[in-house]
Amino acid sequence: MSTTAFDEWLKRKQFPDAASIPPEQLALLRTSYEEENQRAAKITRWTPTARRNPADTLYAVAVRDGADLWLLTWIRRAPKKRGHDFVMMLPRPDRSIDAHATLHVGGRFNLWGHGFLHWTRQRQSPDANFKGHVQLTKTPISLSGARVVKALCEPSYFNDVFELTPSELAVNECAVAVDLVERGGAALVQPWSRIVTQRCHAGHVPEVLITIWKSTFEPGASDESNAWT
Repeated sequence: MSTTAFDEWLKRKQFPDAASIPPEQLALLRTSYEEENQRAAKITRWTPTARRNPADTLYAVAVRDGADLWLLTWIRRAPKKRGHDFVMMLPRPDRSIDAHATLHVGGRFNLWGHGFLHWTRQRQSPDANFKGHVQLTKTPISLSGARVVKALCEPSYFNDVFELTPSELAVNECAVAVDLVERGGAALVQPWSRIVTQRCHAGHVPEVLITIWKSTFEPGASDESNAWT
């Protein structure tokens, strides 16, 4: 039996197969699916304004979709008097969400959304003495999700574009993580995951390490001895 768009939506939302869901619940889920599609249809293509300062260094992560290049996230390295601020932007269908993570030169780490500070911690300063790693954030990514957000990547805005292929996002269990690491450092280890591909932006400290992870978790099968493949 062929897979429908609704079946794919259920899988992406981590619901059981349609055949195993009670009719009443299935009807509610189908309504949610249709409402989500209606909202998505109203979203127009847009190109984020990524560069605010000519001195900024910008790194993009994007996925190729035929003639379109969808922007998944981008990282800004902004020079300051005693080092750099780092910002990881997370495009959303509703642009007013303005979701992003920041690590300031003094070591203050913040998560923002809807104009509100949702989470803050003190980390080490991202300066020349940086050691170990600090993860800006990790967020799920998929081709279907990029098609909903409709954020176009304009390569001329960025110093580098980490372009992914649809085959690298062939499943809906992928995520992108951005780590600030010491020179030659490794990414923060992720449980139940394996690395699909990576790109490191070296030449300064801390380095910016971008990793695409794929989940290896299998309910009832995964444990500490086989979580990594």
